[in-house]
Amino acid sequence: MADPVEFTRSQNARIEALHEEYKKRSEAYVTVVKARSPRDVQVSALVAMSTAGNAYYRTVEETTLDRDGLRGDDFESWLRDRIGSAESVLTGLLKYYARIRKERSRLKLPADTFEPSPGVFQNMQALLAATRPEAAIGLRERFVAATLPVTGFDHPYKPEPCSAQQTRPDHGLHSPNGSGPAQSSGTQHMKTAMPLFFLIVGMFGFLALVCIGGGIYAIYSKAFADSTFDLLGFHLKSGHVGVAFIGIGLATAFYTTKAVLKKI
Repeated sequence: MADPVEFTRSQNARIEALHEEYKKRSEAYVTVVKARSPRDVQVSALVAMSTAGNAYYRTVEETTLDRDGLRGDDFESWLRDRIGSAESVLTGLLKYYARIRKERSRLKLPADTFEPSPGVFQNMQALLAATRPEAAIGLRERFVAATLPVTGFDHPYKPEPCSAQQTRPDHGLHSPNGSGPAQSSGTQHMKTAMPLFFLIVGMFGFLALVCIGGGIYAIYSKAFADSTFDLLGFHLKSGHVGVAFIGIGLATAFYTTKAVLKKI
C-alpha cells in the first residue's frame, strides 16, 4: 500500500491538473467565440473543451471508489474528500451540460453530440445518496429536469475501509444492484451492441445461403451468361450465372464467418 497521505495527495493533484486543463480549454473557446472565428474553428475549440471536461469529470468519478488500501483515519479523511468532490462536481455538471448544449445548438451540431452515457456519473451519485441523502434528492431532481442520467442516485453506495487482509480493493464502477464493482462502460456498450451484431450477421449469413442456393439452381437450370463481379476484394468472371452467384455467396459467407470469429 502506498503512503496514505501521498496517495490522497496524488489523487487530488491529478484531479486538479485535469480541472486546470478544462478551464484552459474553456477560456480558449470563449476567446474564439468572441473573435467571431470561423464555425469550424469554434467547433474544434468546443470539442477540445468537451474532451477536457469529460477527462476531469470521469477522473473524479473513477477516484470515488479508488481508496487503495486505506483504513482507519486515513480512509475517513479520504472519504470526506471524495464526498465533497462528488457534490461539487455533480453540481458543476448541471452548468457544464447547460453550456455545452447551448453552444451545440448555436453551432448547429447534431442533438446527441456531447451527451453523456447512462452510467457515467453513477459512482458520485451513489456515494452522495448514501452519505448526504438530502443533497442527493435535490440534485436528482435537477438532473431529471436537465435530462441527465440519475442511475447512481437510485442505488446508494458507500465504500468501506479495507480489511487487514484486503490491501487492494477493486477499482471498478459500483454496480447498481449494490453487489460490487460493475463492468466497464466498454463492456456495457459491447453487451448493448451484441443483439444488433448478431442480427447483421444473421442477415448476411442468410444472404450467403440464398446466393449459394440460387447459384446451384442456376447451374442445374443451365443459365449461361457472361457474369463479372467484384465484392469485398474478390473478383470473378464467369460465363455461368450460377458460378457467379455461388462466388457471391462464398465471399459473403467468408466475411461473415471472419466477423463472428473476431468476437469469440
